[in-house]
Amino acid sequence: MKIYSNESDIDKYREVMADLFSESRDGVWEWNRVNGKIFLNDVSAEMLGFKSGRDTFNMKDIIQIVNPVDLEGLKAFFNMHFNGEKTYIKHLFRVRGNDSSWKWILIRGKVILRSKIGNPAYLAGIITCMKAPEYLRPSKYSKISKLKEINRMFTGFTPDYYRNISVIVRNVALVTGSFMSGYIKCKGGISEIISEYNPEGKDLLDEILVAFPESYFLSEKCPQKTVLKISLKSGFFLIISPVFMGRNLIGSLFAINSVDFSLTDDEKELIKILCTAVFVEENRFKSEIALKERQDHINLAIKGGNISFWNYDIPERKILFYGEWNDITGWESVSEDNFNIFFSSVFHKDDAEEVRSLYSEFNDLMVSGIDHRCRIFSKSGEVLGVRILGDITDYDKNNGAIKISGVIIDETRLRNYHRSLEAANRKLHLLSGITGHDVTNQLCILKGYLELMGDEKCDNDLISFGLKECLKVAGMINGQVEFSGDYRNIGMEKPAWQDVGNIVLHLSEMPVFSDVSIKTEIRGVEIYADAMLEKVLYNLIDNSIRYGGGKTEINLEFSESSSCGRLVYSDNGPGIADDIKETIFLRGYGSNTGYGLFLIREILDITDIRISECGYEGAGALFVMEIPFGNYRYSGAVDERVCGNMVSDFTLDSEREYFE
Repeated sequence: MKIYSNESDIDKYREVMADLFSESRDGVWEWNRVNGKIFLNDVSAEMLGFKSGRDTFNMKDIIQIVNPVDLEGLKAFFNMHFNGEKTYIKHLFRVRGNDSSWKWILIRGKVILRSKIGNPAYLAGIITCMKAPEYLRPSKYSKISKLKEINRMFTGFTPDYYRNISVIVRNVALVTGSFMSGYIKCKGGISEIISEYNPEGKDLLDEILVAFPESYFLSEKCPQKTVLKISLKSGFFLIISPVFMGRNLIGSLFAINSVDFSLTDDEKELIKILCTAVFVEENRFKSEIALKERQDHINLAIKGGNISFWNYDIPERKILFYGEWNDITGWESVSEDNFNIFFSSVFHKDDAEEVRSLYSEFNDLMVSGIDHRCRIFSKSGEVLGVRILGDITDYDKNNGAIKISGVIIDETRLRNYHRSLEAANRKLHLLSGITGHDVTNQLCILKGYLELMGDEKCDNDLISFGLKECLKVAGMINGQVEFSGDYRNIGMEKPAWQDVGNIVLHLSEMPVFSDVSIKTEIRGVEIYADAMLEKVLYNLIDNSIRYGGGKTEINLEFSESSSCGRLVYSDNGPGIADDIKETIFLRGYGSNTGYGLFLIREILDITDIRISECGYEGAGALFVMEIPFGNYRYSGAVDERVCGNMVSDFTLDSEREYFE
């Protein structure tokens, strides 16, 4: 193939080609991709609707006349030829003619020159004006065909509002033979909307206001006349007025008849359906925005309030959960197959039957609503306190309640905050009493002895006695100060799992207890308690030494009852009389500082461990510590029934009033 290398050669080539096609319906085209120029002979230019006398164009000129519906296919065919997938170019598309109608054009050609690296540099070919394909000719659009086409147009809408509007307007253009080329830039890309084609050159907005006074608000919302419009044949217009709501662009579509109206009844009906569909789509879009905003607010409240939703289908015996419940318990739904397993594994064993009975009472119309507090186990073993609220949402007069719905509120943190506040107030009151009352009393006693010893009449025996008493008082003050420090530290650290056997072993190795026999067979038992649990056992051993006399022997055992775990501490001392078994735990009781057992009870109370003295006088002391179900576990093979990370017993009488 001969490649022409200069302008004179190209001009001669064009003359030859023009002579060849002068008597045919074909026109010649060339495209220099290096400088971007496109050459069209007179036949081609006239065929494409360009004014005579011009032979050089650019790609922008061509794109403006090509139907947007066909543009992507045309580009794709050229690219396939460039990549070698097609040996030549042959494609059918539509262009806008001088009479504003669509013309079908068949383009043929190929690359005749490539660059050194193989990129297409020069293309040439011919174009031919064709009749519309049979399946697209207007005669096919009968009334029934149009209505079927409308049904197809508005099937399968998606939440993408801009794309829906684009599809609607594109289909209007396709069915009515109208032009479409306008664009609206919006978040997420560019959506093709409608044309600004107005063959008569009139101010479309003014005509709209004259023909439809009720559309006057358009001039208020669009002072810059930013009205996008599509021109249909016979002067019929569809317009979209863009209005910004926050970050969302919303359009209002109107059908306008300006000048001569000559559409058929079928075409009027078509436009009416199109307008109705767009109005419906716009309202749906607005509703979706409002619904999403409300849903975001609700989700924020649910997450912040630790709320989960549940729905119980009684006939199906199926419970569905929404929200945080799955993250907390690992259960998304409950069916008849695992109904019993759910209640026994999720709810605390003391609460499971009571919760189950509430659902039965609902079915028998014995209750009008649920408002119940109970304990549940999280999937990590944590014991949580929750409040269950619900009511009947579907009812059948023959079968009773069909559906129950409600919410589950995790109140664990609220309860812990309440308990922490109470503990802090109690500490402040007690510590202020120690510094402001107890220490002052001891200082007064110390001052009295010092004044007595300073008297000239005081003999050596009296001075010796006074010194002993002063040392005793100083020891009392020191004990009170030490207690203040220990008491202040209670609850300062988060409770943790602690191995009882390891604590006992550590205490037995302390030099201060070298003369004490400490025995235990506890192995692998962990208790969830305050970080000062070791201080509890230390004080118990110290008390046994102080009051026991002789060789002190200590024994610790652990057992499990139906309701709790029991850590039993016993010694070989004289025991405790029945009438003071509770008094010994009061602050200030005892022959020393009087804070040992009081401090023990305060430490254990942090995680609801109850301590009591259950021995017999003359047979040694016997302290029983009752550990709530869920606050003890066996290390190694952990039993999920007794594994937990935090105690949350919501049935305590002392706290019932607060939560009710």
